[in-house]
Amino acid sequence: MKIELPAYAAAIINRLEAAGHEAYVVGGCVRDAVLGRTPKDWDVCTSALPEQVIACFADERVVPTGAAHGTVTVILDKQPVEVTTYRVDGSYSDSRHPDSVRFTPRIQEDLARRDFTVNAMAYHPRRGLVDPFGGRQDLKECRIRCVGEPTKRFEEDALRILRGARFASVLGFVIDPPTLQAMNGLAGRLCHVSTERIWTEWSQLVCGKRAGGVLSALEPVCAAALPGWPLPRVPQAFAALDRLPPLPGVRLAALYAGFAGTEQAMRDLRAPKKIIAQVALLAAEAAMPVPDNMPDVRKLVFRCGRENSEQVLAIMTAFEQNAQRARQLLDECQENHLCCDLANLAISGRHVARLVQDPQQTGALLEKLLMAVMEEQVPNEKGPLIALAKQWTA
Repeated sequence: MKIELPAYAAAIINRLEAAGHEAYVVGGCVRDAVLGRTPKDWDVCTSALPEQVIACFADERVVPTGAAHGTVTVILDKQPVEVTTYRVDGSYSDSRHPDSVRFTPRIQEDLARRDFTVNAMAYHPRRGLVDPFGGRQDLKECRIRCVGEPTKRFEEDALRILRGARFASVLGFVIDPPTLQAMNGLAGRLCHVSTERIWTEWSQLVCGKRAGGVLSALEPVCAAALPGWPLPRVPQAFAALDRLPPLPGVRLAALYAGFAGTEQAMRDLRAPKKIIAQVALLAAEAAMPVPDNMPDVRKLVFRCGRENSEQVLAIMTAFEQNAQRARQLLDECQENHLCCDLANLAISGRHVARLVQDPQQTGALLEKLLMAVMEEQVPNEKGPLIALAKQWTA
């Protein structure tokens, strides 16, 4: 097979080879190219030692990002490329990082240390694909499988458990049974992974096209990685995930629907503040009854805003609740510009301030008037609203 390399990646390989070294593109970029996807990044592996790589690119910007472990970043044509020396990893005493590495002149040894077969392929423009572990066949059969013994791979680096789940979810693959068994059996080792890394993997995993199917097979992993497990609507949520738009806030809200501690759980996951607020709001609203009349739909918009209201109804629909009428009412609400917030109320604080004894009561009075408008007790017009305010404060 032939992979079209970008000019800057090909130039790095050519320059290393001109200096007497071996070099290939490797890992995720090869996987994506074989799948017909456009790689986001191109990584290079080489027989050259880090100091030899630096010498080869003395006239270019080179950053020694991980030189002790064999990696330097070469900036060529304004594109950063990680160039890593073939290596064999030592023991992993912290279940995350190798205690030491040994450089090797053989690419097969470097590929043997990698996590999954689909990531253990290398490519050279003239020599073609190097695939000693059957990664191309696993891509063809849509399978995630460990390189070598799965238990050893996950004992070395527990983050690989979530990486494998993410790959399966995002690519729409199944997990090879021995690999799946080891992931669940060693889920407790995720305690060695930083919360920040868990969030990074989880926010992508949950948005994959097979998120529900993958997670339903990995409940021990969910229990180890997600605060608050087991969650109230887990079986339904797994089925619902793949029916929802691939947005982390929306899909996490489906998982946490009806869970009282959602906001704290998102904080424990170190989610961004915007996601924390959205998940807490959507998870609470999605556990409520489906609104079936215009006043209730308007109140939903008041509490959530238009966009979040649409997501609440999407989650309800994904849970196989009939929200069709609520969607129609939401559309009517927008088309008719119905008032659902204080900004669109026909009066403001200055109109009612003199009617209350304590100025701090002004906001409460306005909100009460807004509720009356949304419940269709009074039209959203200045005169009727002031008259109602006077009646309430007389």
